[in-house]
Formats: sequence, C-alpha cells, structure tokens
Amino acid sequence: MPAITIVVPVYNGEGFLARCVDSLLAQTFDDIELILVNDGSTDSSAAICDAYARKDERIRVIHKTNEGVAGARNAGVEAAAGDYIGFCDCDDYVMPHMYSTLMDFARKKNADAVKCGLILVAEADMTPPYPKTEAEVKTVYNRFSYNEEFVPKAQFFERCLLKTMEVSVCNILVRAKICKRVKFWRRYAEDHRFQAELMAHIDGYETLPAHGYLYIQNPASRLHSLTTWDRIEFAYADMLLFEEMGDILSEYAKQMLLLRCRSMFYRNFTAVDRRDVEKLRDLLRLSEFLVQHNE
Repeated sequence: MPAITIVVPVYNGEGFLARCVDSLLAQTFDDIELILVNDGSTDSSAAICDAYARKDERIRVIHKTNEGVAGARNAGVEAAAGDYIGFCDCDDYVMPHMYSTLMDFARKKNADAVKCGLILVAEADMTPPYPKTEAEVKTVYNRFSYNEEFVPKAQFFERCLLKTMEVSVCNILVRAKICKRVKFWRRYAEDHRFQAELMAHIDGYETLPAHGYLYIQNPASRLHSLTTWDRIEFAYADMLLFEEMGDILSEYAKQMLLLRCRSMFYRNFTAVDRRDVEKLRDLLRLSEFLVQHNE
C-alpha cells in the first residue's frame, strides 16, 4: 500500500500533461501512486496516460466518459490505495520536494489534513528547464504563504474570504479514510464545496511554510471564461457554506459571505434562462435565502 495517492484528472491535456506527470514522478518522496483519470479526452491524452503507465508501475490509468473534473476526481479517490490522498491538475506543476514535505509534516503532526503554500505563475513562463526550487520560479502572479500552525475550520473559511488563504485542493494531503467520505459536487466551485464538506470530518488544517505547487495561469482554462451560471453556482455554494458553517463562523465572516453571495446573485440572475426548471429552482432557493438574510 503506497503512502500517498495523487489523483490527476485529465481532459485534453496533450500540450502540458507530460510536464505535470514528469514533475510528479520526480518527487523526492517516491512511495506514491499516480491515478491518471482520462475524462473522455478527444486528443492524444489517453495514449499519453497509457504510455506513462507502461513505463512506471506506480501509475494507474482510469478511462471514463466525460463528466468534468469533479467526476474524474471522485473516480480517482474511489480507486485510491494510499494512506493519504492528494490532487494535481494536469496543466499544473509540482516542485520536487512538495510531497516529501507534506508527508513528513503530516506524520510529525499525526494530522488528518495538511496544506502547503501555492504559487500562481504564467503559462508563458513555464518553459524548460522547469523550476526545482521557489527561487527558480520566473514570474509570480500571486503567492499564498502560510505559517507552521493549526488553522481551525472557521478561521480557514474566514481567511479564504479575506484572500489570505485559498480553497484549492491541489496543495493538500488528506487522510484517505476521511477523503473517501467526501464527494466533489459536479457543479462549478467544486473545490469550495469539497472544503466545506471535508470540514464536517476534520477540525481544520495543519499548515506549513513551504511552497510546492505551481498553479499555472492558463488563459484557456475554465476559470478565465466563467459563464453566468458558473457565477450563480458559486453564489449557491456560498449559501450552502453559510447554512452549514454559520454556527461557527464569526459575524464578520458571515457578513462577508452574504455580501459575496448577494453580489454574485444580483449581477447574474437576470441572464439565466428561466425555461430551465432546475436552474429556476436554484434561483428561487437563492433568492429566498437572500431575502431571509437581508440587512
């Protein structure tokens, strides 16, 4: 049984998949398995995944019909054999020390969940030779840096609202027996919802100062082309977080959450197709929530 399973959802990633997988295989911590989940790719990604699996016995490949990143991650988590589970997106890059640092820290703290720093970099700056240390990263868009400390769940969400932390699941390790209890929802803001549901099973994150994950800013990614409905779904996720965590969030955090939810809703709801019954139901649910919590 490996110490760590890393789940990598793959969809039409032929241009950067090798960069990602090579960075994972180059980890200084080698007691890992990689589960590459080919989510119905229409390019050569499936063949690339299979070729890697033939070369390295630590790699397993799952081929499935396209359901999006949430469905791919769920399939990978279900198949995972490691003691801890981590995630990596196929267009990103992991520096060689990341999983060694996370695993050592998880063992030191006997932690259910650990989180390291994250660096946002431009796709245009990710040219060979790829960085092996933070000092070698060429251009930094943003950087999330953490102290060595325990961050309770309520404080975690408040810091995310203040943008001094982020909700990414790609710079974490979670004990597998806990991770397998949580499902990614198959809508936008899947990381947001995963974190909220994970917090029902843990008390918070042990964080550490190291930066190991490079989150590549790709202009073609979904994050840079959000639809009106994506933004409504983000507001819906905020509403669920408020309902589930309201008892432990500070009054300041709750007001920030309501403000963001209200802003997302009112800026976007008029553009939603009212003929879609499911979307209309969600809009009504959101509007009732906002009326209930109107200042």
